[in-house]
Amino acid sequence: MNLEGNTIWIELGALGVIFLLLVLGLWRSYRVLKLTPRVFITGIILALVLLFGTVQGMVTGFIAYLDPLLARSMGADSLKEPISLFSNTTFWLGFFKILLGLASVFSIISYLSPKGHSGEGAAAGNGVLVQNFFTILFVVAAVYFSIAAMIAVPLVKGDKVFNAVQYRDSLQHNFNLVSNTDGTLRAGYLKTLDSISTDGELTDDKHQLMELIKDRTKREVDLIFNELVPDMKRQALSQMESSDLANLVNSLKLKEKAQLLEWFQLNRRDLIIYLNDEIREVKEFTYTIYFSDMDTDLLLNDFNGLPNVRPEISDLPISPRQGDYLGIFNVAMRWLLEIESYPLVMIFGMAGFGLLGAASGAFIKEGMRRKEKGGPLVEDLPGVMIKGFTASMVVFLGIQGSLGILGGGTTEQLDSNLLFFLALVAAVYSDKAWEWAGDKFEETLNKDKEGNEDAPPAGPGNPDFMAGPPLPEADAPSFGTATTVMGSNPPTGGVPPTTTTSNPLAAGPPPA
Repeated sequence: MNLEGNTIWIELGALGVIFLLLVLGLWRSYRVLKLTPRVFITGIILALVLLFGTVQGMVTGFIAYLDPLLARSMGADSLKEPISLFSNTTFWLGFFKILLGLASVFSIISYLSPKGHSGEGAAAGNGVLVQNFFTILFVVAAVYFSIAAMIAVPLVKGDKVFNAVQYRDSLQHNFNLVSNTDGTLRAGYLKTLDSISTDGELTDDKHQLMELIKDRTKREVDLIFNELVPDMKRQALSQMESSDLANLVNSLKLKEKAQLLEWFQLNRRDLIIYLNDEIREVKEFTYTIYFSDMDTDLLLNDFNGLPNVRPEISDLPISPRQGDYLGIFNVAMRWLLEIESYPLVMIFGMAGFGLLGAASGAFIKEGMRRKEKGGPLVEDLPGVMIKGFTASMVVFLGIQGSLGILGGGTTEQLDSNLLFFLALVAAVYSDKAWEWAGDKFEETLNKDKEGNEDAPPAGPGNPDFMAGPPLPEADAPSFGTATTVMGSNPPTGGVPPTTTTSNPLAAGPPPA
């Protein structure tokens, strides 16, 4: 039995156990807790949906168990279409599994809830039961998103997935080792056909018939070794190359390489067995022609009616998908792995950790209240949800996003586990998380404000103001000496520079 079949049977067993718990929980809820008819009818609907999912799971598991047998049966082709149609309906099984989770939570809560009373007490007990149901469902969803994100983040991000190993090249090397005797086999088959003698006392019609059969068999040999086998190699190598470029862990790539190599070996073996049987039938038919008095058309019909038929090449193995190695958790995690968006997976994970932290914090804080007054597990469930989600978003946007950039911090991605931890802690201490975000934002605004105040305004009143580009600075002249503005040596062929003096009296009287 394959892994998929085992997974289905495990899920089927879980469906059966939870279905039994649901029925017992509904019965106890109706007889002991005095549930209202509306709540009881809702539970009955969940039980019926669960029963339908169980039946579908049984049929799916039965088909998975019989799949190897059906593939080798005579009527396999006629069964492919109805099996495919039924397999497509398993899409709805995911919806049934969601309702299954709701039903299981409902049954667990019914066992944990206290006995109800008639009148207002019964209504109050029903309210506590329903609120506890949503609380536990809320916690289960938070745990699920947290675990799923922790598994999905390194795979979606691509850490430790890509490397220098190219399994396509390794697979091609294996193909060359397996088929290195193909040239020898082809030459041997052709030589055997040529050695079949058509000399002797044969009529021209029988002689032409023998040559026709030998030529047709030679074309079959050339077709297999020159077209079919190389084409199988190309298909397998192309698929392996696609997997090399995909974001898959190395264990899945190695598994696919082994599957493709096995697929090639099995199909090549079947083709060689077919050629061996074909050569043997040609030899046997040669003796039949020598000693038969039948007409050549009848002999050709007899040869065409022999049971040896070239086998069809089977389909390539299905390429693996990220998460196939997760076993029974593959069904629950695959949807998140197929997103292939690191920020979106991080948002799911931080929301899950935030909700989990908020729920656990509220549950611990309200422990004394439950001991003294009783009541639901958590009183303000909507408030807990809002605190948990907003706290996780504050951490994600504040550390990973805008506040880190505005504060002059790094824009590199932080470790995902660190962000999950911060989201969990921030949800427990949500008030302090908001205070931290406010202080960070105020600090950033103050920095911008101080920078604007320290910078002098640009304008004519500012000594540093310039209407054009800055001029080169000249050495300060000493008092009473002449200084050349453009330099001590005038440019060749140009106008000599003017001279100025730092003391007009030092230059002497003006010329007459």
